[in-house]
Amino acid sequence: MELKNRKRLAMLLLLVLAVLFGGLYLYERSQKAKLWNVVNQYEANQFFSALDYLQDWEVRLDGTPYTKADLQAERDSLSGTAVSLQEAFTIRTRLLGADDVLRHPSNLTDFLMRTDRQLSAMINSGGKDLTHLKEISLSLKKINRVSREVYRFESGLTSEQWDEISKTGFMQDERLIEWYTQVEAALAP
Repeated sequence: MELKNRKRLAMLLLLVLAVLFGGLYLYERSQKAKLWNVVNQYEANQFFSALDYLQDWEVRLDGTPYTKADLQAERDSLSGTAVSLQEAFTIRTRLLGADDVLRHPSNLTDFLMRTDRQLSAMINSGGKDLTHLKEISLSLKKINRVSREVYRFESGLTSEQWDEISKTGFMQDERLIEWYTQVEAALAP
C-alpha cells in the first residue's frame, strides 16, 4: 500500500514538474518571439530610413549648391546611414546564423567610406571644391535604382508594403539579401 502511494506521489510530482517546465518553456518562447518582433521592427525602421535618406540626398545633390555646413550635415547623416545598413546584415547573421553577413570589405562599405572621405575633403576646402559630387551622385543613382527594383521603394514604403514586410519579418525577407547582392554588383568597380 505504501509503495502504491509513493508511486502516485512520484507520478504527481513528475506531472507538476512537467507542467511547470512546459509553462516556463512556452513563456520563454513567447518572450523570444516578442523580442524578435521588436528587433525586426527596429531594423526595418532603421534600414528604410537609410534608404529614404539616400533617395532624398540624390534629389538634393543634383540641384543644390552646398555650403560647408550643408556638407557637414550630409557627412553626419551618412554616418548614421552607414551604421543602419551594415547593422541589418550583422544582426541578421547573428540571430539567424546565416552566412550572408555584410562582407568586409564590400563595395557598399567602400562607397560609404570613400564618400565620407570625399565629404571631409569638400568640408576642408570650405565648400569650394565640389569635384566629388558627380561621382557620389552616380553611385547614389545606382543604389537607389536597386532599392526601387527590389523593394518598390520610391520615397518611403506604403502601408501595404509595411504589412507585407511585417508578415514575413524584415530579417527573414530574402529581399534584404537580394538588395545587398544587387547593390554590390552595381557598385563594383
